[in-house]
Amino acid sequence: MPRFLIDVLATVAALWLVVQIVPGVDILGGFWAFVWVALVFMFVNAFISPVVHLFSLPLKILTLGLFSLIVNTFLFSLTGWISDGLGNGLQISGFWAAFFGAIMMAVASWIVELIFENIGVKKDKTK
Repeated sequence: MPRFLIDVLATVAALWLVVQIVPGVDILGGFWAFVWVALVFMFVNAFISPVVHLFSLPLKILTLGLFSLIVNTFLFSLTGWISDGLGNGLQISGFWAAFFGAIMMAVASWIVELIFENIGVKKDKTK
């Protein structure tokens, strides 16, 4: 299976966990809505996240990295805003839902990656 499809499925699984655990975070629709939000999330992380993290570097240095939590909250909210604006999407009820959703998304993504590695699906780091 191509790595991109595996990444999409891993993101869908992580999003499903976040929706189940964090109150105030919901995805309207079925499986394809999760796939849609996962694609938007991956786009935000690939193209917007590096720019935002670069420009927030001075604040991250001043706060010893704690400002990264705020940046990730913003990016998770941005994912919700973009996906909701383009159709079925991620519904986030407020700052704290976005804050804990972003934290849980990072943890859930890490757990899903560990599971995929344990069943023999690894990232190709040479490309």
